[in-house]
Amino acid sequence: MSLDILSAVSNLRDKIVTSSNTATPEELAYLGSALEKIGGKTSLYDVVDAAETKKQEILDASATVISELTATLNTTKSTIEGSIDSSIANYNNNINAKRDEVISELEAAITKASAAAALTQQQAVNGSKLRNMFYASALN
Repeated sequence: MSLDILSAVSNLRDKIVTSSNTATPEELAYLGSALEKIGGKTSLYDVVDAAETKKQEILDASATVISELTATLNTTKSTIEGSIDSSIANYNNNINAKRDEVISELEAAITKASAAAALTQQQAVNGSKLRNMFYASALN
């Protein structure tokens, strides 16, 4: 309720109290009528003030809910991003491990192939020497 209305009601009430012993019935009726008219306005002002108060409470509650939702969304976003980063890191680790395994297998195969090639070359050389010794012995 606004201060002006409160002040008017308070002044009118004081006037009624002080005049109640000396006032005529017409004066008391006039003061009562004035009080009723102000009382009607007071109710309207009370409704407007209550509406403004509730409106502000709703706005404050909305701001709180929005703030809480934003915080929850940010937390959820961070959790999802962390999960995605973890999955990507795990995937990369698995790929790198498989790559290293394949490289090791290829290096082992290359080593075996090199050893087989060296053995084949040595056998070819030995075979040539043996043939040369056979021809040389046949010539003598």
